[in-house]
Parts: sequence; C-alpha cells; structure tokens
Amino acid sequence: SQVDAKTEDGFFLGFPSYWNVLAFYLYFLRPDSTLSLGIILLLAVLTFVPLRYFYPTQPGLWNRAICVLAALWGVSLIAILTLPAETRMPWLKVSLVFPVGYLVLSWGLELRKRIL
Repeated sequence: SQVDAKTEDGFFLGFPSYWNVLAFYLYFLRPDSTLSLGIILLLAVLTFVPLRYFYPTQPGLWNRAICVLAALWGVSLIAILTLPAETRMPWLKVSLVFPVGYLVLSWGLELRKRIL
C-alpha cells in the first residue's frame, strides 16, 4: 500500500483503486476487448500519476453532495443487477454519469489548484 495515498487536504493521490467499479461496467457494457484493455492500462498508469482525486468521505460541502449522489448511484447499480437483461442498457448509460462526473470533478479541482 502507498503510504502517501491520501493527501493532507483530503484527496487520493493517483487514481484510487476503483477496480470493482471498472469490472462492473466492463462486464455489463461488454466493450471491444481492445478498448477494455486500453481503459485498464490507462487507469493503471493513472494510479502512479500524482494527480489528486476526490475523497468523498472527507468533511466539506462537495463531499456531502458526492456522498448523496453516490448513494443514488448505488441504488441504480442495484436496479441494474435486478433488471432483466434486455432493459439494463439505458440504466447502465445513465449510471455512468456518476463515475464520469467524479473524474471530471476531480480533474477540475486538480486543474484549479494548479492554476491558482
């Protein structure tokens, strides 16, 4: 484990270990194997790039909002698991808003910190 995986200001340093989330989406969306490999390799490399990623359980307004959204996202994942296969795809696509939003928020906050 990385000793400095979390920063003093409450962020993950390097892409956090959300491999279970990636596995979930790769399993259900079944992208081309080359695309899947590319995503896996990109996130593996980002694990070692010292960018800060949002750490939702830290105190703060953004953190509370993210935790509420994460709970709603969790409900959508449960729905995906329980829905018939032929009705999952729209739910899968909508549920991607949260993980993509997480990355965009994290990168935006990182960019803002580096610029200011």
